[in-house]
Amino acid sequence: MKKFLLFTIVFTVNVCLGQNVPSANNFTEISSNYRADMGSGNFVYSVPLFDIETMNPNFGLQGNLYYNAQAASSIFTAEGILAKGWAADFLPSIYRDINQINSLCDELYYKTDTYSVNGDYQPYSRPYRDKNDLFEFSIFGLRGSFRLAYNSDNTVDVKLVSSNAFVEIIPDCPMSNNGINGKIINLNGFTIKDSNGFSYRFDTVEDSGLWQNLGDSYSLLIDPAWNTGRVNAYLPYKRSFLLSNITDKYQRTLVQYIYKTYPYTLGAGSTAFNYNQKVIDKIKIINKSNLVFTTNQSKITSIAINDYVDQPISKINLAASNVIFTNQNNIEEKRYQFLYFPSTYYPNIGTPTNNQGNYIKADKCATASSSWIYDNKIQNYSAGLLRSITIPQKGKINIEYETNTYNFSLAGIWSQLNYDYVEVPVTYNSANDSYSFFYSSIAGGNDEAFYVKFHSTLYTNPLLVDGNGNPLSVYPGFRIFTLNTPPTLWQGFAFEDQCTYGERINHAPDFNNKTIVLKRHSGTASNISNVKVYKKIIKPQNQRVGYCFGPSVRVKKITNMDGVNTVNEKVYSYNDPANDKMSSGVISNLVWYQYLSPQIERPTTIFYKYITVEETGKGKMVCQMNWEGAISDQFKPDDPAYNPKNIWKYNDAGELVEHQNNTFETYLVSSDSESYHKIKKINSTIKSYEGINFKTTTNEKVLDTISMLPLYNKIVEASTGQTFEEHYTIQKLGNAFYQTNVEKTKNSEALNQSAFTYQQQGSTQAYNLYQTSVAKEVRPLEVEREITLYDDYGNVLEYKTKEGLIVSQIWGYNDSKLVAELKNIPYASINQPTITAVKTNSNVATYNEAALVILLNGLRGTHTTGYVTTYIYRPLVGIASITDVNGRKESYVYDDFNRLYRIFNNEGLIIKEYQYHIKPN
Repeated sequence: MKKFLLFTIVFTVNVCLGQNVPSANNFTEISSNYRADMGSGNFVYSVPLFDIETMNPNFGLQGNLYYNAQAASSIFTAEGILAKGWAADFLPSIYRDINQINSLCDELYYKTDTYSVNGDYQPYSRPYRDKNDLFEFSIFGLRGSFRLAYNSDNTVDVKLVSSNAFVEIIPDCPMSNNGINGKIINLNGFTIKDSNGFSYRFDTVEDSGLWQNLGDSYSLLIDPAWNTGRVNAYLPYKRSFLLSNITDKYQRTLVQYIYKTYPYTLGAGSTAFNYNQKVIDKIKIINKSNLVFTTNQSKITSIAINDYVDQPISKINLAASNVIFTNQNNIEEKRYQFLYFPSTYYPNIGTPTNNQGNYIKADKCATASSSWIYDNKIQNYSAGLLRSITIPQKGKINIEYETNTYNFSLAGIWSQLNYDYVEVPVTYNSANDSYSFFYSSIAGGNDEAFYVKFHSTLYTNPLLVDGNGNPLSVYPGFRIFTLNTPPTLWQGFAFEDQCTYGERINHAPDFNNKTIVLKRHSGTASNISNVKVYKKIIKPQNQRVGYCFGPSVRVKKITNMDGVNTVNEKVYSYNDPANDKMSSGVISNLVWYQYLSPQIERPTTIFYKYITVEETGKGKMVCQMNWEGAISDQFKPDDPAYNPKNIWKYNDAGELVEHQNNTFETYLVSSDSESYHKIKKINSTIKSYEGINFKTTTNEKVLDTISMLPLYNKIVEASTGQTFEEHYTIQKLGNAFYQTNVEKTKNSEALNQSAFTYQQQGSTQAYNLYQTSVAKEVRPLEVEREITLYDDYGNVLEYKTKEGLIVSQIWGYNDSKLVAELKNIPYASINQPTITAVKTNSNVATYNEAALVILLNGLRGTHTTGYVTTYIYRPLVGIASITDVNGRKESYVYDDFNRLYRIFNNEGLIIKEYQYHIKPN
């Protein structure tokens, strides 16, 4: 992974780090192998796959698999890399999120004459773009989103909506005029640059189909090349832009991505839309390695890690149940194993209301409005989720989930936890084979009701036959009639064995305090038995909970085991600490029971203001998130709300041992109407308790709003009266940001200062460090090191120490590794043919280790006045040998899995040996 200059807000407990709200496309990046995310309660887990160096020492290609439980439980998430919920962070993309139906993407607009679209002879206005055409990117830890603004002069502006670090986004989108008010727009891709000058080119376009249901006049707007003649159909659009290559600030290509395709179809029948789906084929780490992928449509089944000429080094086999690592001889090194909760299918009961059939089990037995009861009795959100992970060290992680909850003003009325079911006496009337019960008063304004439950056996009526002349068979049920004269049928009850308390009786006000008769069809007396009636009664106010259930899951418990015994256990709670009957979950609207457009609607995020984590034998921690009461339609990725405002830590005896309070100042990322807030200042107060006494430390951090790098840090220790301050100066030079000055003080008196000056690399946008100067206290700055010569890729060829010593460095292995350091020798005095030969014999295409060793050893004989240290490497493994200034060689030996095994000294004696044993985690 590149050494990314991203200032991270680190609090005293890493579990309270901010988190990203995942989408179906890019999941949150994880700083540890597993955790329950603050704010959402989501379970996320990472499996490290590979970490491969590139020719730039500040960038390594690191790959991880990520599991996201809430994505896995959503119907809106497609199948992942292994299975639902699994994603990879080594496949960056820019995903286009068009979240309104009938919203044509801009490339579809073509026609010059748009006056007749609406029949009003006025030019047609394109749909409002500020909310429904969003580009989301995820690039090795960089996350964000943006929109495009098309200008009348055929230029394109980028409107940044969110970003967790500095980015520069350059669209490749040529435009031209087409008649009076038409535009021809050709969106080809993007280049995104980070604060270190690395560039990521996204020009591999992945097409898909966008469903449109438009009036005929809209066809006038559509590019003829895309117009199928139907506007009730899928239209092609550029769904995402995949990473093609990565270059550094010296314009050197480090990594290339290659893709393959497979056929895919959206819809069926006359509306079927066929296109080619892209999937990764190979990642080329230039002059280092090739990653070759075996795939089955969107799923990756194996990753072969080869050298630059595709000779095997190792392999990773991937499946939903395991990830297995093998060496070049296909011998297993380690594996991860995964177990999942069984998948559960719930058929709809009766007719679903409010289009809920696609989302939950429409349970007519339980409540008048099933939108209020998203608990596992209605929909098992844990079904199919990851429940157990066995890791290579034979340790085991078990995960328990529970259904999300949210605080709601009417929860006391609608939450099903606030009701008891009380059995009501039922009287059998032998005269007419009916049953009756007393329908006591229901006041209304809540979810009280009566329910009927019975058992029924199959009844065959010899007088009724089907089309083939066979007798009809049915399961007899009951009927209720109105109390007016003449009575009419009010409700029928079919045999329903799936419902715990039977089927709900539709309330009629005139039923109150009346005897209600359950009538059955004549001749079916022996087929109905075990008749019961229940009254659903609301609990007393002091026994009610103040929350309802919402879709998806949160973590309830995470248990670590050594295979047999529990090592530790963390239990999570999301209720308000001041009231355990009140959820701290908040939402912006109750959209879940109002789905009208399944293609468009998404469940609103539930955000938890509090999360409590109790760990057996260690105590508990309570986090209060940075929620101030005003919420938008969705809680957004990297929103300041996902940082803790307060953290209380208690020991196992329940005593408070630490309290941290954080306050935040924020700013808008851009002028876009949907722009996110970012943190620019953090003030923290930490109180550490010892009994009733405590020590207070305050910390103030300020971030630059452009580069998002640190500008100021202040620490005050109240008990000692000491104040420590750090000031940072940041400057953008060419295509990257650089730290040019650091000043540190104690109690307003200078401690030390460091200054850095840079020089431009020729006429390029790249800058290299030229001088490092330091000063203690108030003394003047003195040059500590001066870099006098670089190569074309920013590698230091010569520098001078503060004592005036000249040090030269020779780089090999395609200019990516230091192979020789010569002290007291100017670079110009080294024989140029020797340098060329060293590079040639160390480069991957012409590698000759024996010749390389001879050349490096020859430097000592040639430069007798210098002090020469040389290095030999095993590509993609590590250092092979170091020979010091006295010619003493230290050798490094690796096992079959490329792990360091032994270190030998110059005499061939073992000075260190490493053994790797499987032990409990």
